[in-house]
Amino acid sequence: MRCPKCGSENIAINTYQESRGAGCFTVLFYIILAFTILGLLIVIPLMLRKKTRTVTACVCKTCGHKWKI
Repeated sequence: MRCPKCGSENIAINTYQESRGAGCFTVLFYIILAFTILGLLIVIPLMLRKKTRTVTACVCKTCGHKWKI
C-alpha cells in the first residue's frame, strides 16, 4: 500500500470510533413533539443518544497524510 500524497510505503493502519450527534432538525423535531405530547419527555433523551461507528483509516508515517479505507 502506498500513500497517495507522497508515495511512501511506511503506512500504519488504525481503527477508531467516530461519533455523530443528532442534527439540528432532529433536535427541533423532538422539541416540538415534547411540547405537543408530554409523554415523550421520557423517550426523547433516549432518541438523542450519540451514534458511533468503527472507522478504519491509514496514516502515512512519513508525511502524516490520513485517509479512510
